[in-house]
Amino acid sequence: MYAERFLQSRSPSQNLVVEVNFVIQGLTQTRKRRKAMNGSSEDQLRKIRETFGYDYVGPFSEGLTRAKKDGEWFHIRPDGQPAYRERYDCVGRFSEGLAWAQKGKEWFHIRPDGQPAYREKYDIVGFFSEGLAEVRKGKEWFHIRPDGQPAYRERYDCVGSFSEGLASVLKDGKWFHIRPDGQPAYRERYYWVGRFSEGLASVLKDGKWFHIRPDGQPAYRERYDDVDSFSEGLARAKKGGEEFHIRPDGTRVD
Repeated sequence: MYAERFLQSRSPSQNLVVEVNFVIQGLTQTRKRRKAMNGSSEDQLRKIRETFGYDYVGPFSEGLTRAKKDGEWFHIRPDGQPAYRERYDCVGRFSEGLAWAQKGKEWFHIRPDGQPAYREKYDIVGFFSEGLAEVRKGKEWFHIRPDGQPAYRERYDCVGSFSEGLASVLKDGKWFHIRPDGQPAYRERYYWVGRFSEGLASVLKDGKWFHIRPDGQPAYRERYDDVDSFSEGLARAKKGGEEFHIRPDGTRVD
C-alpha cells in the first residue's frame, strides 16, 4: 500500500529525492493517465506504433499523445502524424493545454504546436493542475502560472500539484498544504501529507496514518498503519496486518 512503498523507499540520504518523486509523479498520476486516454485503445496505440515505427506511444490526452523515435520525443495526433516539427529530450502529456518538455538541462512548457509557452526556463517542471504547475529553480520549489511567472513569492523545499484548491509542500522538514496564493492552509505540520481527494488528504504523524480536512484537522480519531486516498467514498486502510476499507468518518466497512 501507499505507506509501505513510501517508507521502504526512504533512507536518510534519499529523503528529499524520494519525496519529490512521490509528490510530482504521485500514485494518482496513473489514474489520471488512464482517464486521459480519451477512448484510445491499446490496439489503436499499437497500430500507430507499428505503422510509424515509433519506439513508444502513450495514451492520448487532450487530443495529443507523446511519442518517441530514435531517441527523440514529441507529440503526435490521433492519425499518428507528428503535431509539430520540434524534437525534445523528453516530453510529458498535455494537461490544461500545456505539456512539459525537456531540452538539455532546461525544462519548460510547450503549446500543442510544440512552441514554448513562455521564455523562462527551469530545472524541472510538472503538470498543470487547477491553473498552476510545480517547478524547481536551483534549490527552490514553487508554482507558476501558464505564462511561466511565479504564482506567489514564497519558496519551499518541495511542492506538489494542486488538487481541490490545495497543494502539499515541504519546508524545514515538515509537510503541510498551501493555497494558490502560497500561504499555509492551516497551522498543523506533518511528517508527510498527500493530495486532497474527495475533501480529505492522507497524512503521516508520529508513525500513524489518518486523513485530514482542508483545515488541517483530523477527520476522525482512529489511527492506522497505512491509508490510501479516498475514491468513491471509500479508502483502503491497514491495521495490525489486516487490510480493509474505511468511510470518511474513519469507521471500517465490513
